[in-house]
Amino acid sequence: MGSLKAYSHAPLLDGYHVNNYVETLEALPAIHGLNTIRLLTIEPGKQGEPLVGHLTRHFADDCPSYLALSYTWKKATFTQPITINGAPFLVTENVEKALDHLRYEDKPRTVWLDSICIDQRNVIEKNYQVRLMNKIYLRSEAVICWVGVPEEDEDELKPGEHMDIGAAFDLARAIEEAGSDAYPEVVARHPPVALFTLLKLTERSYFRRQWVIQEVCLSESVTLQVGEHQLSWSAIAAAADGIAKFGQDHRASLLFPGSNRIFDLFGIRAMNFCRERTDHGVFANDLIDLLRTCRGRELTDPRDMIYSLLGICGPKSQDVDIDYRKPVHALYREVTAATILRTRDLDFLRLSDHRSRDEGLPSWSPNWTHIWAGSWQIRSLRFKGYPPKERGGINPGSDDVVFSEDLRRLAVKGAHRYTIAYVQDPSTIPEDPDSSITDADCYVQLARVLIQTEYLVTYHPRPGQSRQERRVEFVESLRAAFTGGQDVRFTPEQWTTWYDAIVTRTTDALPTEEREIWSLYNAKLLKWLHEAQYFLTDAGILGVAERVTGVRVGDPIVSFKGATEDSLFAIRKFSDRGDYVLLNGIFMAFTEEEERAHVQLVDDLNDGKVKTEKYVLV
Repeated sequence: MGSLKAYSHAPLLDGYHVNNYVETLEALPAIHGLNTIRLLTIEPGKQGEPLVGHLTRHFADDCPSYLALSYTWKKATFTQPITINGAPFLVTENVEKALDHLRYEDKPRTVWLDSICIDQRNVIEKNYQVRLMNKIYLRSEAVICWVGVPEEDEDELKPGEHMDIGAAFDLARAIEEAGSDAYPEVVARHPPVALFTLLKLTERSYFRRQWVIQEVCLSESVTLQVGEHQLSWSAIAAAADGIAKFGQDHRASLLFPGSNRIFDLFGIRAMNFCRERTDHGVFANDLIDLLRTCRGRELTDPRDMIYSLLGICGPKSQDVDIDYRKPVHALYREVTAATILRTRDLDFLRLSDHRSRDEGLPSWSPNWTHIWAGSWQIRSLRFKGYPPKERGGINPGSDDVVFSEDLRRLAVKGAHRYTIAYVQDPSTIPEDPDSSITDADCYVQLARVLIQTEYLVTYHPRPGQSRQERRVEFVESLRAAFTGGQDVRFTPEQWTTWYDAIVTRTTDALPTEEREIWSLYNAKLLKWLHEAQYFLTDAGILGVAERVTGVRVGDPIVSFKGATEDSLFAIRKFSDRGDYVLLNGIFMAFTEEEERAHVQLVDDLNDGKVKTEKYVLV
């Protein structure tokens, strides 16, 4: 799915595969009606003893008290035998461990979990049961988030390292009690293994799983469980907030403090973000708002990127029918087309990227299984999915946007703005510079890349512009593109001083206080430069594209009617019929005068005062 995914998991867009799912399901009592669910009652027993349970049918509105289990399917391989209703039943190793730890020794315990209580072979049943999922979790007495046993293979512990779940949970409770702003002081009072374990836990696949978002949001009582240890959701959320604020997790070090992008990489914070988006107890989330926040999370079936969020969408969100018979590509295209027509906002196209074509989607349709990098996602968050634009949007019922009948082609109106004339060479920066690189190594890499980029830019100044003036423009454009409008801990003047120190290799001479500030940003900048690609237009204007966009010399840059001044797009001719591939939204470093002219042109374009061309995007 591309090198920008934070983890190796890559769902297939042509379907999904569940291995060794039990072929004889006589144990499953048949479900009759659209409001019926199954519940599993686990017989009492000690850990390690064979698991025995009973499945029973109930109306979702009238059933006994039960616990809802939130967990990850992991490899989705059903190999572990248990007994249900007197018959053998295969479950995954993770489910077996969870049930073994959840059952009581002295009395039965009733639970609901999808891999047992839903017939995964029956698509019709699955459609109806997934529609009931929000009710199932809302009606449960509590949700247990099973994160695994104290040490899992995915922790990848090195020799001499160990996990202490009790210490980690004590630390999380202490952070919650003191407040996340006191995170550094609280961490200092606890043994190092506590923070080490807490960070390891946040990296587990459970927190990257898409379905967990809805499961955690729907219940008032949510508890994290690792082996025998339990922790309230509020405590782990407070700990995650502290980690994000103070950047002690290596993933946070690539991000801006407080950036919405953190919600996408921190599974915990993503879930907490969605939990908070309610209005008087009713979910107020918009589907597209949730998708751009949660895109790229792990799942088994790509359709669930959408279906898993419907239960926490508000009443004004677009309606999507759950149907696992529908091909993934058709679902994604339909949601995209409906969103564009509903919002009348072509800023939405910033959420797309041409890599979708590699997996059978049109370039204008987002592939929600793709995860994006830092500032690129921040820019896309400016798109407002609801309510529709009052001014400047596409006109309903007009030919401003026209979809082909099969939803594979999108015709839009636009104006050609520039042509790309020069492009930065491909990046040689390490793929993941945060994992092991030191400050000194980081500055060596930064100096090399920045000197090369500066040379490209200053060698081609604007007409009448000196190379020194061009250099000043480049340094400022770099700051603007890197920060993406987010709050940072440095001034423009400090940025210029830091830049000069990097390219002259004199960062050691900076004051200690400034070096401490820049240590928070050097890896971020290096990562950003790996993901960014500078280019120059035929008008001499600097631009930056996401590197995987792969802009080339000769690619047009256009404004579309229905998009704001924030959205300029790089496209590429695809065929002699006039078809184009949408590459991606790009960032342009305009002067103040150019910015005013650009805003005026976009306003005139949206008001119908500018002659437009038709661009057919495929």
